[in-house]
Amino acid sequence: MSSTVVKKIYFAPTFCSDLTLVYGQTEYHVHRFVLARESKYFEALLEPNEKERRIELLPVPTHNEVVVAEESFEQWLNLLYRPKPPLVGECFVPEIYEKKTAELVYYDIAALSHYFQCTRLEPLLEAIWSYFGCNNENRVKWFWFLQFAMKYHWANALEDLQNMIASYLLYIRKMLLYQPQQWFQLTPAMRENILEKFVTLRSNE
Repeated sequence: MSSTVVKKIYFAPTFCSDLTLVYGQTEYHVHRFVLARESKYFEALLEPNEKERRIELLPVPTHNEVVVAEESFEQWLNLLYRPKPPLVGECFVPEIYEKKTAELVYYDIAALSHYFQCTRLEPLLEAIWSYFGCNNENRVKWFWFLQFAMKYHWANALEDLQNMIASYLLYIRKMLLYQPQQWFQLTPAMRENILEKFVTLRSNE
């Protein structure tokens, strides 16, 4: 189902819609089955409330407490309706978004998927984190992305990022953008783990 068709569904209440979601200033005419299938949150909310026809959602915060944008909410709905796993190119529509804008949409979608407990979508989003977070020219950003992965309990991304930071720890700490608080914002256990990896790598050189 194309994004264009999905968008028409959202704004066409006569198209078999049995539920209206309100996010921000926009109404989305959606389908209970799709929401309950894709989201543990909506499954728990809708199952005991079969007569519920309209739900006004509170603003959803991102990992840094910025409110998720309405445009991102619609992109997130598009993904819930898609049967196939999203690829980076399909998911964030690079012909429309520049990569920087697509990255912000990615953060919003990750926040929505975590908040609404989307067990199918969350692992797919984690699997493509490196498209935005694995930038060798700005390795300082890895500390920031580590916080992001911690927030959403992305175990694989956490392990990858700790390995990457350990590999370039000396280089990163000499970069102009590096700030000491970035290191101390990590948990003690995580700092110890990175240092252990760093020592192991140095001893093997």
